[in-house]
Amino acid sequence: MPRVTASAQPHSSEVIGPDHPEHPEHRLYEQIARGVHQLDAEVGRAPDEASARMIARLMPLAREKGFRRVDHVVLSRHIGLVEQGENVFLVQGRLEDPGHKRAFITTQEAVETPVADSLARLDAANARRRNRRKRSHDEQDDD
Repeated sequence: MPRVTASAQPHSSEVIGPDHPEHPEHRLYEQIARGVHQLDAEVGRAPDEASARMIARLMPLAREKGFRRVDHVVLSRHIGLVEQGENVFLVQGRLEDPGHKRAFITTQEAVETPVADSLARLDAANARRRNRRKRSHDEQDDD
């Protein structure tokens, strides 16, 4: 299985990716990888470089959309002008729950975006999240 690497761990000069257990996003990586590998199995293919790119691209999508976890990774069904598998969805919650959280991108973007670009986007999303938390904490301290 291709590895998802190229992100530096903040406390070390050693470069590790989210597939490494010590990476701060390893849990998210595992959740998304499990879903992508299930999609691969459903169509009878082994995980490959496209799978690694999809996993990497879905990670910043989850963070940008405020996901705490990813319970499902699913492909779109043919409905109207949308083709089967045209989009890939992340779902937090039960699929049958109308209140679940979901986000999507095109499958093409997910499998074509270089891993390094996706991981840079993940780092940026996490930096924005940390800054929002810090501002919120600072505002509470001002009260």
